[in-house]
Amino acid sequence: MAEKSLNYYSISEREYEDYRETVVAHEKKFTFEEFKILLNKVIEELKVEKKKDPSIVEEDKEFLEREEVVEKLTTKYGFIKIESFYRAHIDPHEDSSKFKFYK
Repeated sequence: MAEKSLNYYSISEREYEDYRETVVAHEKKFTFEEFKILLNKVIEELKVEKKKDPSIVEEDKEFLEREEVVEKLTTKYGFIKIESFYRAHIDPHEDSSKFKFYK
C-alpha cells in the first residue's frame, strides 16, 4: 500500500507576544492561489453563519478567530489539525544559543 503524504499549512493571528499559530495538514498539495481561494471561501461561510446566529452580538459578527477557521477547515474540507507536543523558541534579541521550551 502506498504511503500518503501530508502537506502542511499555517493559520495564524495577532503578532508579537500575542501571536498564535495552528498548523493544519491535507493530502492535497494546494497551490498558493488555491489555498487563498479556499480560505476566502471559508471566511465568507463563517461570516454568513455568524450573521444568521442570533446568539452573537452584532459587533462580534464581523470578527473571526483562527480557531473558527481551523475548525471549518477540519470539519468541512478534510484538513487535520496538527497538535504540537513541545515547542522550542529562540529569541533573536537574547542569547541565540538558548531555546525556551514549552509544552
